[in-house]
Amino acid sequence: MSDIHPESEQLVDKHSAESRTSTSSAPLADNELQAQDKNSDKSDQEDEQSSGSAETELSENLGCAAFFLSLGLTFLAIPAAQVLLPTAAPERSINRFGMVSLTIGTPMVASSVWGIVNSVFAAQKARKDRLRRTFHNLLEQNQGRISLLTFSRETNISGQEAKDFLNERAQEFNGTFELGENGGINYLFEISPT
Repeated sequence: MSDIHPESEQLVDKHSAESRTSTSSAPLADNELQAQDKNSDKSDQEDEQSSGSAETELSENLGCAAFFLSLGLTFLAIPAAQVLLPTAAPERSINRFGMVSLTIGTPMVASSVWGIVNSVFAAQKARKDRLRRTFHNLLEQNQGRISLLTFSRETNISGQEAKDFLNERAQEFNGTFELGENGGINYLFEISPT
């Protein structure tokens, strides 16, 4: 054994020690699986809470933006009425009150529209992130196999949306598909061990 490099001896000793303990660690493997299941349940609960809070935040943002949009449009209605409605004065112009209303109403409407558009884009991004997170979790749990029905059920989206999403991921990650025993579509992805 003097010809063997010291690091190689350590690796051999480590491997033999692991093989001796692997036979006695079967109950530990069950405990580890239970711990992984608990962690998975916790991450599912966190996903549900984060998606619920994102939806609540979106509705609050849209409600606030809608309020300021209606208020801004009310301010803009004053100068519009001064120009469009016939008055006793021969010229149709905006008086001081109309200018103040125009000055207040324009930024309100602009910021409200920006807030609505921003909220919609944020909601779309949050939805895409949730779909991707669910996709990756299912990949890990099912060793690279995802059924169309399972993905649709887990993400609460229609079957067609789930199919489109999984088809995109199959193209992106060189996935394949097969028909399941009950006629459903199973998507297969090659995952590397971690």
